[in-house]
This record gives sequence, C-alpha cells and structure tokens, in this order.
Amino acid sequence: MLGMRGKIEKADAFVIGAANYYSMLNGLSHCFLERFYQFRHQEGKAVAGKLGVAVGIGGSSGDRVVEDIKKFW
Repeated sequence: MLGMRGKIEKADAFVIGAANYYSMLNGLSHCFLERFYQFRHQEGKAVAGKLGVAVGIGGSSGDRVVEDIKKFW
C-alpha cells in the first residue's frame, strides 16, 4: 500500500471491482479494502468527497459483493 499511497491520495475517483465467490467478496479484495480503510480514518479522511464506484461480477448476481464493498466506503 505504501507504493500506492500517493496515487490514492491524488486520484479524483475510485473504481473497485471484485469477483463474487459463493455470494461474498473474495479474500484478496477484502484484504485490499481493509488496508484502504486507513485513508478514511487514520489519514484525516484523505479520500473524503471523492467518487467511488463498486462493481461486483460473478456466476450469480454481483449485488452482494457490491454491498460488501460499500461497507468499506
């Protein structure tokens, strides 16, 4: 995350997508979002006011994955 910090802080918007495995957010995406959370709380809301788009894809509906992503946003 350290290598991405500057890019995350400078970004105008975020598109976060994840695969739907067994109607839940996959582990890799979950780990990323847990680490991304620091930009909202420890850093004084470094991503506040920026647009975020959640995309969920998979064999069944991606709605549950999108809801999981929105919990972190």
